[in-house]
Amino acid sequence: MIIRPADRKADAIRIGAVPQLAQIGTDPAAQGQGGEAGSALLRARLETCDAEGVAACPASSKESDVPCYGKHGFQVTREIHLPDGPTVWAVLRGPVS
Repeated sequence: MIIRPADRKADAIRIGAVPQLAQIGTDPAAQGQGGEAGSALLRARLETCDAEGVAACPASSKESDVPCYGKHGFQVTREIHLPDGPTVWAVLRGPVS
């Protein structure tokens, strides 16, 4: 496993050939304000994935994040119901050339 920090808000962890977007987020005060801060962070990571020709496979425990991922070309690949925990949505986006 190789960990490549992008910045404090978005890190990519490469597991095999699929980078995981381990952490990406915005200050809660900036969320939902139309500023697209989270989308900008995601686009920056996706540019790297596209340049390297690899897919991205993040997961979210917030159902409200799933449509945002959809706007960036992700599709839900799995809905995981954790015992005594949240539901997690795994999403996948192939590289775009």
